[in-house]
Amino acid sequence: MSNFTISNEEELQLAVTEASIRLQAIQDYCGIQKNEFARVNFPRGFLRSAAYHRKRMPLGLDPLLLHNISYSLMTLDVFRWLIVRTDIAGTAQSMVIKRAISILAEIIETIVKTYSGKRRFDPAVDWLKKHEVVDDECIEKLKHIWRLRSSIHLWEAKVLEHNRYKTDDYNNAMVVYEQLRSGLVKKFGKHS
Repeated sequence: MSNFTISNEEELQLAVTEASIRLQAIQDYCGIQKNEFARVNFPRGFLRSAAYHRKRMPLGLDPLLLHNISYSLMTLDVFRWLIVRTDIAGTAQSMVIKRAISILAEIIETIVKTYSGKRRFDPAVDWLKKHEVVDDECIEKLKHIWRLRSSIHLWEAKVLEHNRYKTDDYNNAMVVYEQLRSGLVKKFGKHS
């Protein structure tokens, strides 16, 4: 195998085309059957390490919780890779985004409830407001993410989920998470 590097957009397009053709050939040959020879390497350098995520978190989280949150954030990196590096679309893309939002909402819920000491989400978010961790706009967005997360359960679905979740939904949730994380870091300090 030769050393292959990309130095311009034209080479990038050629590499993507070749990789896509080869991946499709593997799929055509193997179908949905497991084949030990069909495992491709997940590209290194996109997923951020658990240590990276832990170092960005606010002080005051239990070490076990801190580790588990960082693993969930790594999972979000996997989903993000699928969205930005593949042409996954339609319902499959929507369901990946749905799961990513669900994980992100779970992280937000855990962090908010941990710092506030409250068991219910809305009073926990109100604690953030009272202690000036985030602004009113962020508070409303946190509550919106929680309502979205609460409507994700299949048995409670009242609408068809086909193409319901869009990349903007995830991106907006990630911005709110970052505002929350930053507010808590400002208030309590950051792991190093």
